[in-house]
Amino acid sequence: MHVLGKVCLAFVVIGAIGAILLTSMLLDVRSHWMEQVESRQEQYVTQKEQLADARIAVSELEKEINRHMQAWGRSWAAVNSGVTNAREGEVTLGVGLASGLGARAQASGRPLESITVQLFAPQPDGSSTYLGDFTLRGLDANQSLAQLNRAPLPGEAESWPSGTYRVRELVPPSWRGVLGELQTELTIAAQDLQEEQGRLQLQEEHLASSQELLQQRMHELEGDPEAPEDAEQSVKDGLVATLAKLEDERNQALAATNRLRRQLSDMIATLNRRLEENRSQVAQLPGGNSLPETVTGQVGAATINSPTR
Repeated sequence: MHVLGKVCLAFVVIGAIGAILLTSMLLDVRSHWMEQVESRQEQYVTQKEQLADARIAVSELEKEINRHMQAWGRSWAAVNSGVTNAREGEVTLGVGLASGLGARAQASGRPLESITVQLFAPQPDGSSTYLGDFTLRGLDANQSLAQLNRAPLPGEAESWPSGTYRVRELVPPSWRGVLGELQTELTIAAQDLQEEQGRLQLQEEHLASSQELLQQRMHELEGDPEAPEDAEQSVKDGLVATLAKLEDERNQALAATNRLRRQLSDMIATLNRRLEENRSQVAQLPGGNSLPETVTGQVGAATINSPTR
């Protein structure tokens, strides 16, 4: 074979080998890209379904936001808010006309006193406490003054924290019904408390009067150290000490009476012995007078029958 033919045959063999290798690599690349195309098609279908679901969820959330906006109205975060007059229920809000608070009312010519807002105070646990329905009393660019539309309960405004308040235009009607019922219950409870306090005050007055009367009676019984100087001694000493003193005097009188009784009894016995002796002597005399048999005596008095002459 001619040398050129051999060279051409070698090139053909080498080209065939390279073609085989390139074909194999091409098939691998094609297989890899086909797998990626199939994977991307599956991802596209999945993401298309997820996008449709997400669009539905976004639409539902937008409807929910609109419902909440219709029920609650616009809201503002009022920083640096707090109580300025606890007795009147006044608070200062760190939000004003620059943020849109009261702008619609002023644009429509409504007076400031007609603008009402609902205030919520944050709690450390992340929840919020409803403070109540407030009327704007002052409105600046970045600050406003609001007052509670009812009389604050004792200690209520003092418990409101300072910080960032949530200011809302409205409260849902269902909440207004619940709040109205709670306000009615609070009013009834306040009336009951006032009545109970009146009863308690009346009982305290009765107790004070009874204690005063008891003190007077105790002074009558035990004595009054603050009695006037011209008062009777029984008033100063008291009935208990006076009765004890009189009882001692009575016991002393009874003891003296008993001594006198015993002395009288002894005297009567002595006299009877003397009469008996005299009777014996008289009986021995001729024509002697008769003498009494005995001498009788009683407590407190003695009856002595003298001899007949």
